[in-house]
Parts: sequence; structure tokens; C-alpha cells
Amino acid sequence: MLFFSKNSCKGLCRALYSTLKSGSSGQVLSEYAIMLIMCLLITLAVMVFSHYFSINGWRMITQVGVGYP
Repeated sequence: MLFFSKNSCKGLCRALYSTLKSGSSGQVLSEYAIMLIMCLLITLAVMVFSHYFSINGWRMITQVGVGYP
């Protein structure tokens, strides 16, 4: 995991540096920022749902499940 995060951050920093160096209008930088925020929000939502369903999973199964085999 450390290898992946180190290399992906290095690639992101290289891409951001090249866009800032070329004197672009800032659209690429804003798109990177929006995509980063969206990925973080999706990751947070998946973490919240997995935590909720892991804690309350057995209770929901017993409520929905039929009492006889």
C-alpha cells in the first residue's frame, strides 16, 4: 500500500507541476482537485456503509430472516 501511495502521489505531483509550469488557465488543476474530492467522498461513503452493515448486519438478517428452515 505504501508503494502504491508513494508512486501515485509522485505522479500526481509531477502532473500538477507540469500544468503549473506550462502557464495553463487553471482548468486542469481544478479538474484534478474536483476528481480528488469526488474520489475521497466515494471512499468515505464506502467506508461508512461497510462499517454500518458490518455492525448491524446480524440484526438486520435476524429481522428479515424466516424463523424456520
